[in-house]
Amino acid sequence: MGNVIITGGDLKNKGAQAMTFITVDEIKKRFPKEKIYLASGTGTIEDKKNSEPFQFEILDAAICDVKGMACGNRLLRFFLKLRYGKHVYREEYKKIWQETDALIDISGYSIGTDWGVRGSLLSALKARIASSLGAKVYYMPQSFGPCDFGGLKGSVVNLLLKRWLACADILFAREKQGYDLLVKKYGLKNVRLSCDLVLQNKGIHLLNIYKKAPCMQDLKVEKHSVAVIPNAKTFRYGREEKLMSVYQCIINDMLRRNYHIYLMYHSTEDQKICQKIKILFSDDENVILVDNELSCIEYGQTIKQFDFAIASRYHSIIHSYKEGVPCIVLGWAVKYKELLSIFGQERYAFDVRGTIDQKKILKMISEMCSGYTDNSVSVKKKLDEIQKENVFDAVEIIG
Repeated sequence: MGNVIITGGDLKNKGAQAMTFITVDEIKKRFPKEKIYLASGTGTIEDKKNSEPFQFEILDAAICDVKGMACGNRLLRFFLKLRYGKHVYREEYKKIWQETDALIDISGYSIGTDWGVRGSLLSALKARIASSLGAKVYYMPQSFGPCDFGGLKGSVVNLLLKRWLACADILFAREKQGYDLLVKKYGLKNVRLSCDLVLQNKGIHLLNIYKKAPCMQDLKVEKHSVAVIPNAKTFRYGREEKLMSVYQCIINDMLRRNYHIYLMYHSTEDQKICQKIKILFSDDENVILVDNELSCIEYGQTIKQFDFAIASRYHSIIHSYKEGVPCIVLGWAVKYKELLSIFGQERYAFDVRGTIDQKKILKMISEMCSGYTDNSVSVKKKLDEIQKENVFDAVEIIG
């Protein structure tokens, strides 16, 4: 029995949670004797407490960067202790690495100018550390770039990214843009193009995730309902006043069509946005704020009850499509457009970074209201094609 370390996942938002649960489940199905670690913790006693319900153990995230480097060799450990102190090295971390067969990164997006030099290099460094310690390395489908690191410093960064990412066994790029970056700019040969891993998964076995199957919340949704799922990040790329006006316009239009509107958050940071939108409709009982925390599994069971969704979180769209629910999307990156293009739904994509044409949005809502059933059929048909492949079939573990 060896170890598998999962990096880039966490349990705080439903997208990261879904990727974590699916990865744990897929590894358990294929390699049942492997012990699974989720490197998302802080290295404190809280990690053990947070691990209690699960069939995996939460581990200090730094085991895959500085603390991982300290496990490599004595000379490097000596200098790291001088720089960071004696706590940079733990004997149990060295033992974990010695028994680790694979590192699986599910970051979603962690390498690019948006993450800065430090964030991008740390994300690539884990491939160098894991491979040097004898583990297989897989970066599951995620976005890469743009990597516009300029000047002499940028040249060094690009060289390190090229060398360290080449240490991975497979880099799965989620978008064509990211694939082209890795292949053309960095000349990497270990790159494959693949859809999001959540879309490819046909279902999970709860007892591969939990020690004891949890009681699930059962949220009943009224018929003739639409989910509104905002994203706090869109408010950073677009003006808040403008976006709130767009949401108000959309919801007013839906209310005129006698829809029930459910405000749902896909990440805890979006909860306040939902609350702000509800304040605009505080006296309208047909605008319902879902203010309780749902797991990614409960979320999937809830979203399937809607006619369609107005969505901004990337994985809220993924969750919707997985249940055959079409979306009108307010996004901010190329990944949204590419995702909708895969499903033939690109006409429903709007970029918040530019001018948002409210008349066009209302036109698309009108089209969706009359055509959501056909769109659902189209989404389900494409999903069936996507699920004929599974990125985890490429994972090899030799204990």
